[in-house]
Amino acid sequence: MNGFIFLSSASLIHRKIKAEQVFSYSEDAKGQLNLPQSPTKNHPHPENPRRRSTLDNLIALGIISFAMISYDFHLSLVFWLSFVTRAIERVLEERFGPHGIGLQETKVLGCLAMYRELSQTELGAMIGIEPSTLVRTLDRMEKSGWVRRHPSSKDRRKNLIRATQRVEPVWKIIIREGQKVEKQAIAGISQFELRQLQAVIRRMVRNLQGSSDLPGTDDRRRKRSEPEHRKS
Repeated sequence: MNGFIFLSSASLIHRKIKAEQVFSYSEDAKGQLNLPQSPTKNHPHPENPRRRSTLDNLIALGIISFAMISYDFHLSLVFWLSFVTRAIERVLEERFGPHGIGLQETKVLGCLAMYRELSQTELGAMIGIEPSTLVRTLDRMEKSGWVRRHPSSKDRRKNLIRATQRVEPVWKIIIREGQKVEKQAIAGISQFELRQLQAVIRRMVRNLQGSSDLPGTDDRRRKRSEPEHRKS
């Protein structure tokens, strides 16, 4: 992979050829361009050729050629981390789809499994989706009986979201299929390499956010009330 990205090269080629066909020109003794003054049957163009965009004119003259940027993505760790994340999500979607489970629902349940209960704002920040999208996701999950909204005991204006007992069979499917995907992803990788990978990822997280603690290790959140079905 050479890392070259051509920006609309086909379009530029087409526009350059078209401009050359339409944009007949010659130079007078002073080096000024003599442009056609009226459209012809073979070369239909605007009555006033000066109305053509400056970019088209430059392309026609060959002053501007291909727009090209280069970068060797083989050298980008961030690119590969993003790439593998999307690859994992794609396989998870294929696994969860036949069970009627969406990836967004899985992320919501994963957060609730770690934090017991969260506000909508906290969920949105953790998952990284738009509030309107999260509202629709939570509405579907509440309609299915997977989650329940209830007022916060500390702030009655704020609702907290908590998983219900009804979602436990769904969560078991998520765990089972997730473990299969993880096994597929790490096939051929030794335990030593996996431990190294974990250590490197933790250091990267620490570099970016100042802490390598995984979600759910905050004592304040661990002390929150137990899930609904465990209440006496």
